[in-house]
Amino acid sequence: MVNLTRECALQYATHNIQINALCPGFVRTGLAGGVYDDPSFVAALKAQVPMGRIAEAHEFSGAILMLASHASDYMTGQTLVLDGGVSAG
Repeated sequence: MVNLTRECALQYATHNIQINALCPGFVRTGLAGGVYDDPSFVAALKAQVPMGRIAEAHEFSGAILMLASHASDYMTGQTLVLDGGVSAG
């Protein structure tokens, strides 16, 4: 995802098109089916996340709004990782 985002950003930059990506960690949504109903599975996931919890979908709205706004007009080829600190260490 990271390299695809960078490559596409370079290809489309001259057309004034910004390409960025949002890479979420574990997110509690209806699309996950009943996987989050298993307490042992949830405990194992939380143990991997430095913030100690699974994200809720609404927690990504700020990053999405920023990417869709003029605040990101000079931003391209970037990957925003929202994973509760998993990729930090």
